[in-house]
Amino acid sequence: MLKGHFRKGNKAVFDIGSRSFTISEELRRRLKIRNVLLAFFTVIFSFLYFKAGEKYQDILLKEAGGKVILEGISLSFMFLLALLLMFLTVSAFLIPKNLQEHLTEYEESFY
Repeated sequence: MLKGHFRKGNKAVFDIGSRSFTISEELRRRLKIRNVLLAFFTVIFSFLYFKAGEKYQDILLKEAGGKVILEGISLSFMFLLALLLMFLTVSAFLIPKNLQEHLTEYEESFY
């Protein structure tokens, strides 16, 4: 579910790797909501990261001491950790636990 994408032209078909599935309308709606929330929170976290890192923009690397470099690196790791936690929590809340009930194997028909 994390690596899949909707097929162009047929939004009820979800491709995961080399396999295709027909998904229920509820799961399709949840995946769209998940994508919108992930985009929204990514923009918010990026803005907060930019604001928190403004004080480091005017410091040259030659002038920066070990403490300043450590603060900058820890701020970057906190940003990445926040993005990871946001992705996991939003996905955990919106992707149902009974996923098999919402998926059926898609059969290609060539005419």
